[in-house]
Amino acid sequence: MIRFILGGASAGKTRFAINSALKYPEKRIYIATGIPIDNEMERKIEKHKRERGDNFITWEEPYNISSLLKRVTSDIKVVVLDCLTIWSGNVLLKDKDPLKEAKKFLDLFQKLHMDIPFFVVSNEVGMGIIPDNRLSRQYREILGEINILFSQVADEVYFMVAGIPWRIK
Repeated sequence: MIRFILGGASAGKTRFAINSALKYPEKRIYIATGIPIDNEMERKIEKHKRERGDNFITWEEPYNISSLLKRVTSDIKVVVLDCLTIWSGNVLLKDKDPLKEAKKFLDLFQKLHMDIPFFVVSNEVGMGIIPDNRLSRQYREILGEINILFSQVADEVYFMVAGIPWRIK
């Protein structure tokens, strides 16, 4: 069961995913896709670690999120994947196709018949200005397509605005 959480930067997506996942018993998994490439990212990663505390087992995977699906065993009760935005950028900068990798993830997810709650976080990047460079435009288009894919297969979709979740599917 996929619960897809979209929204702008710092809109409360991760907090909502974590708080929702805490309603389930342990064993809880948090899949972190961020890489601490600078001070700002280091602070964001530390903030997310504080938010989830000791309530989750953390799996760090900045590139191959599909490989982690095979590690999800029957004793795991809930998973938070945070986030597709950072992950797709990581994959794109490795000269790989994030859209192809997202399809691979969803195909495997469906083949494995995952029936546990899987909270997936992503940013809505299509509501701003048109980026001024080719790579940024390419990234925006790819992430937009990935968000569409996840929204189509998700059981529930939430759009976060100022910390308020709006269920849109």
